[in-house]
Amino acid sequence: MMGRKHEVKPFEDAAHLEKFCETNDASLFILGNHTKKRPQNLTIGRLYNSKVLDMVELGIESMKSMTEFPNKGNFGLGLKPVIIFQGERFEYSDEYIKIRNLLADLFRLQDSERFDITQTKKIMVFTVLGEKAISLRCFTSNLPSAYEVSEDPEPSNGQVVSKEPLVEIGPSVRFIVRRTYLSSEDAFKESLKKPKVIEKQKKKKDNIEHNELGQVLGRLHVQQQDLSTLVLKHVKPIKKKKIDTTAIKRPKEVEEPVSDEDA
Repeated sequence: MMGRKHEVKPFEDAAHLEKFCETNDASLFILGNHTKKRPQNLTIGRLYNSKVLDMVELGIESMKSMTEFPNKGNFGLGLKPVIIFQGERFEYSDEYIKIRNLLADLFRLQDSERFDITQTKKIMVFTVLGEKAISLRCFTSNLPSAYEVSEDPEPSNGQVVSKEPLVEIGPSVRFIVRRTYLSSEDAFKESLKKPKVIEKQKKKKDNIEHNELGQVLGRLHVQQQDLSTLVLKHVKPIKKKKIDTTAIKRPKEVEEPVSDEDA
């Protein structure tokens, strides 16, 4: 953790992990480890009131990285992906409903009511395979150029030719669900509650807002400052020093001897 070796077993004792998350103000965590009993192991979890709310332990059976795909996506930091869950277990199984909600909390940035599908850069698809297997595949949208008009002069002129609207870019991972620690219905409902804002604070005031946690956010407008009245440290200007020419030593003149011929 944070570049140091710590023996953390969240399913046996989560106290150290809870303290570490509280210190770093983190409500979500991913713990990766590798042992002989559980190789290639990932533990994904979330906290509420500095206590573990839900955890799922996933084992990596197979993986294909982004470098192994011919089409590589170029994504910026903070890109919001489209998350799709496929499979009846995500709809009817209480265990997989919590896993779906946990994965959505992990990868989503903020809720959006509308989005342009033609501008979608990344699509993450989680699919249930069998009883304990979940696959993850990542795609990019090719919709702006997915449909082109054929220029063939035959009678089929104007026929729409379809291309692949989604292109897989990776990574592609197959997980096995090993262990889960899921919250009770009462604890889960308690975590969904939003703090009530005091009625006095609900009255709208200029440049004052409230976030989802009920905290007050203010905006301060400062007038332009007159820099002519700004008090700065006085620095004496550097004066040029006069050079004393009399102190400069001149080379002595040496008299050359005159020969008889010159004389």
